[in-house]
Amino acid sequence: MLKDLLKVHHGVLLYYLGEEDENADLTIKTKRTGIFAIAARNEDGMSKLIESVEGDQELYKAFCDSMASLKLYFNIVEP
Repeated sequence: MLKDLLKVHHGVLLYYLGEEDENADLTIKTKRTGIFAIAARNEDGMSKLIESVEGDQELYKAFCDSMASLKLYFNIVEP
C-alpha cells in the first residue's frame, strides 16, 4: 500500500510522495479523494472515503474546520 505524507507547516499543506512519519500527531487513512472531501468540507464524502483517524481527535476537527471555502468562479487577474 502506497503511503504519502501531508504536513501543515505555517498554514501551508505540503505533500511528500511515498513518505510517512512515525511521530505524526494525526494519521488519516483514506483514498486521495478523501483529502479533497476534507478540503471541500464535504461531510458525506468524508464519511464515505475516510477509513480511519488515529491520533488527536481535536487536531482532526481543527484540521477539517481550517479548510477555506472557495468560490467556484473567481477572478484570477483583475485590472
